[in-house]
Amino acid sequence: MKTIEQAILDEFHLGQGTVHIDDLLDMFREEFPGEPFENLHAAMEILEAEGVIKLEGSSGYYHHLAEVRYTIRNILSEARYKKNRKQRRYVANTIQTNQGKYDPRNDRHRQMLAQDLYKNMTKAQQGFSTKGIRYLKEGEEIVWKKTFPNGMKLNVYTSVKTEVDPTQKSGKTFRFAPRAKGRVYFQIEYTIPAAYARVAGVPQGSQMYYSFSSTPVNRVGTFAQIIARINAGIEGLEDFGDRIKKAAAYFSKVAKGDESIEDVEAALTDALPGRQTMTQDI
Repeated sequence: MKTIEQAILDEFHLGQGTVHIDDLLDMFREEFPGEPFENLHAAMEILEAEGVIKLEGSSGYYHHLAEVRYTIRNILSEARYKKNRKQRRYVANTIQTNQGKYDPRNDRHRQMLAQDLYKNMTKAQQGFSTKGIRYLKEGEEIVWKKTFPNGMKLNVYTSVKTEVDPTQKSGKTFRFAPRAKGRVYFQIEYTIPAAYARVAGVPQGSQMYYSFSSTPVNRVGTFAQIIARINAGIEGLEDFGDRIKKAAAYFSKVAKGDESIEDVEAALTDALPGRQTMTQDI
């Protein structure tokens, strides 16, 4: 048979750690009919003495301390999760990509994904340039570059390289690197102009060139999903570039120690979607 103490603790569990005395009295009447109320008060005094429950002033509310701590921990944990969690950035495809799931073991699929990315960078994206196809050597990677109005540079390393293909008129074609043989990532570069550094009071010998690279973009899923992830990263970093109106002033603060490298890494990481991060190149 359930004891009075157990019944009281069950009531706290149902009330998520907080129960009014009136609710305890109602519970006692239902579960222990005929028992004197002194037994309820005696059981509550024992639980109070043991530090299990505590009365909140004269409000009539009792708190189960362990339940309250558990609830507070859950609230704080959820708050931290939401604070550090990056919202997924959805970027709709504006080009017609190849259909189906990408298979990195299939040469034809690697060629199709390279075609989709090239079409994306020349049609859907704006302001990017790369070396002309005819000037790329065998095995050379296509790197797309864009300079923001503030002078910062965004480089997209595509993992697309030229490969020999006798079936093509040029004798070569473009394919994504096989699985684990290449990585798609973003790089942000900036060099503080020497003239600005002198005016801004940047100490001589301070770091003037800054470079940050991201973790690889996931190349799993359909062709459209992979392109969408790449677009999301590009748009996030473009937004970051727009926010930094005066890159020279921003990085001069970093050079003088007024702004930390960790703060820059955090801001860049926050600009990227999903689990991607961005850290300074060593």
